[in-house]
Amino acid sequence: ETLRQRVSILSIQGRTLEVLKALATMKTRTADVGYLLGEIGTQMPAALELFNTNLAAGKVEVAEEYIAALATLLPGNAAILNAALACNARLGREDHVQKYLSAAHALNAASGAAQAAQHPSSP
Repeated sequence: ETLRQRVSILSIQGRTLEVLKALATMKTRTADVGYLLGEIGTQMPAALELFNTNLAAGKVEVAEEYIAALATLLPGNAAILNAALACNARLGREDHVQKYLSAAHALNAASGAAQAAQHPSSP
């Protein structure tokens, strides 16, 4: 409950990055997926706007913080993973690039397996 209160207060104060980090902490401690998804959805427009604004201003390191926080919360979102990958490549952070490449490959493999299961080939 304390983390929910913190998320609420930070959100009211417009401290988006801190909200995302608090939600990431909650993600590891709660089974209330409905609440988390609702809060992530609420924060996503502001987080993406801040990401894009900082990226457009050439502040890649700041932009990366927002997209990395979203990638932690939404590891199955290919667009977010690709943006995090691109930022880290631009920043020369090879260890982070490898982390996002692995996540993207796992996501693609899972997506391919799901498509294959939905559309089995005929003999």
